[in-house]
Amino acid sequence: MNSTLEPTGIFCQDGKRPDGMTIIPWIRGQNLVWDVTCVDTFAQCYLRNTTEHAGAAAEIACKKKEKKYEGLTSQYLFCGMVVETMGPFGKSFKKIVDEIAEKMSAGDVRSYYICVSVA
Repeated sequence: MNSTLEPTGIFCQDGKRPDGMTIIPWIRGQNLVWDVTCVDTFAQCYLRNTTEHAGAAAEIACKKKEKKYEGLTSQYLFCGMVVETMGPFGKSFKKIVDEIAEKMSAGDVRSYYICVSVA
């Protein structure tokens, strides 16, 4: 999957842009646009939620990303790729990882998770 680090023409109202975009259509003729974030599992603002269930901080941060880039969803498939410092992925990140793992030629779904955990 080819990507460009700084896609042109994909700005939000605040002048910021996501981390990357696939050069070729990802699914349904839409390019995949992503923005990667690592959130602190033990940050004061997330602590109450993260003590209740794993991945809560990632989900909160992902919802913020989706709201920030909601203007892109008519043209692009957006994925807020969020991971917590203690390891849990956000649901949308896990979904993309699962899709990539299915498309890998090795045939072993776990192989992509090993690559992600090493990186």
